Amino acid sequence: MRSDFETIPEKLEKHFRLNNKVLIFPQQDKTHTVEVYEDISPETINKGIRTIGKIGKGIKEVFTKK
Repeated sequence: MRSDFETIPEKLEKHFRLNNKVLIFPQQDKTHTVEVYEDISPETINKGIRTIGKIGKGIKEVFTKK
């Protein structure tokens, strides 16, 4: 059985055939478990989320017509 990630390109092509697409997938590393990250504080996670938001806005600016 194929994972949800593997079927995303086909679904996008089916519904958005006339649009250009860029897919960015997270790295899949199944060797790490939650126990490895027990020492990460909520503030660290929030900082990461804010950083990802800034990156997303930067990518949006690249692809937004002016």
